[in-house]
Amino acid sequence: MYEIEIEGLKELQGIFTEAPIIVGEELQKATMEAGLKIQSLEMKNSPHDTGNLARGIHLDYQPIQVTIAPQANYASYPEFGTQPHYVSPQQLMGWARRHGLNPYAVSKSIQKHGTKAQYYVRNTVGQIGEEVSEIFTNCLGNIIKRLSTGK
Repeated sequence: MYEIEIEGLKELQGIFTEAPIIVGEELQKATMEAGLKIQSLEMKNSPHDTGNLARGIHLDYQPIQVTIAPQANYASYPEFGTQPHYVSPQQLMGWARRHGLNPYAVSKSIQKHGTKAQYYVRNTVGQIGEEVSEIFTNCLGNIIKRLSTGK
């Protein structure tokens, strides 16, 4: 019969016990930080006429997951643009006034050309990718540091 003694086994067992808690805490912090940065940039990138679209960009947080999505029912129109279609000048009156344009001319232009895509969501993803990557790289470093020090 052989007897083997492993030095530091209790410490190692402690690390394995704490690991899921530490990983969960760090991932939650990183996920929320990344989500808030994405939400902020998307709000900044969104078309600003009345501010309704930007104000309606909500962040829904669930453990280790965030969903950032515009809530305005028309949010996809500025993102993807529209095909030519009729919009009455009366519907465009407020927008046209705020932009110093003739609502009849705007209506005619939309009827002939549609509206141009502004890709505020797509642009946000392209602009923030490296920063989000850095957040999760730092998260991994924090996990390793906490696991190695037991703190």
